[in-house]
Amino acid sequence: MSKITVRRFVGSMVAILMGIALFQLSGLEAQAAKGKKEVRVEGKLVNVDLTTGVLTIQTKAGNVFVGVNSATKIERNGFKATLAQFKLNDFTQARFATAITEPALKVEAKGP
Repeated sequence: MSKITVRRFVGSMVAILMGIALFQLSGLEAQAAKGKKEVRVEGKLVNVDLTTGVLTIQTKAGNVFVGVNSATKIERNGFKATLAQFKLNDFTQARFATAITEPALKVEAKGP
């Protein structure tokens, strides 16, 4: 497989996973439908996949898979960071332009 094919496959899988999470989080769906400019997700960080660039945030409604890309702003404890610097159990917030099925605009983690 070429690198482009692998990237497309991974991107498709991320979109599917995030789409599944959307159905679990009807509150976020309703928030986006009301015309809010941003959708936010927050909770405990339970997984970081550095290969695919996907975080798993445990919210009150269930797990949300958050994709990031090169345009995503990433911070930890108020400073620019990489996903590798995130720690499990960090309080994590992700912001999206309109829906959680697209890469996050910004992800922030706070922890010890």
